[in-house]
Amino acid sequence: MNLTTPPPVEPLDPEYATDLRQDLVRRARKKRRLPTWTPVLAAACGIAVVVAGGLLIVRTNGEPSPAGQVPADAPTQSLELGQPTQSDALAAAKSCLTTLTNDRRNDPVPPEAARDPKTIKLRSAHSIEAVGLPGQTRQLVQTFYTGDRFWVFCVDGKWQGYAAPGDDQGNPSDGIYSSGLQWSGLPSDPLPTLRATFSLTSRPSVVRVELRLRGARGETPWSQTKVIDGAGYVAAALPGDVAKHGPVQADVRAYDQAGNMVYSETFDDK
Repeated sequence: MNLTTPPPVEPLDPEYATDLRQDLVRRARKKRRLPTWTPVLAAACGIAVVVAGGLLIVRTNGEPSPAGQVPADAPTQSLELGQPTQSDALAAAKSCLTTLTNDRRNDPVPPEAARDPKTIKLRSAHSIEAVGLPGQTRQLVQTFYTGDRFWVFCVDGKWQGYAAPGDDQGNPSDGIYSSGLQWSGLPSDPLPTLRATFSLTSRPSVVRVELRLRGARGETPWSQTKVIDGAGYVAAALPGDVAKHGPVQADVRAYDQAGNMVYSETFDDK
């Protein structure tokens, strides 16, 4: 099973170019091949912006949390928007098959039989809020089979992971087969917003994943989405004027059907 990049990040205005720094934080399980790519992380100064689809929790004292210590729990907001239409899900699945062929890095191209759009069998599809994506209101997260039970995981028509029949997925104690975190800076008026996305593949027992961002001057609520058919994707975004004040951390946690936290990890933005 493989995780890969979402759509390319649009370049920022030239005046922000000197403020850009490249960074990547991702976590890979054994027996999982991850493609090589480096997203852009933008940190800029200026006035506050509103994060699309999200809130900002500001710390009144402006002080960062001590290293390694997670502050009191933030509120949770579900990003779920329901199911897309069958036609939209099918169109996105066909687009995803195109990226399986063209958007390669070091990963092998799946067999031709697995890339035949006539063999698509939709398994799951749900829409979530497009947090931190100006001009976009929702994202489509889906899984489907092609060919002889070739499993594909996609977001907005771009592949996130796939598994061939018989792939050895191991026996992870927390139920997470593979996972990856991406930081990116996306253009926003007037400042770039710091955005993080987290993808995972898991056992059916994992049903929910949550993500939040924490900076010295504020933090986001926990963004919450469902993990369906072993595929989860969640996003959170922090305004540029908050993200510029020192390091930002991303907290991720996942839960099983009984409400038990089975996975928890914190990622630094550098």
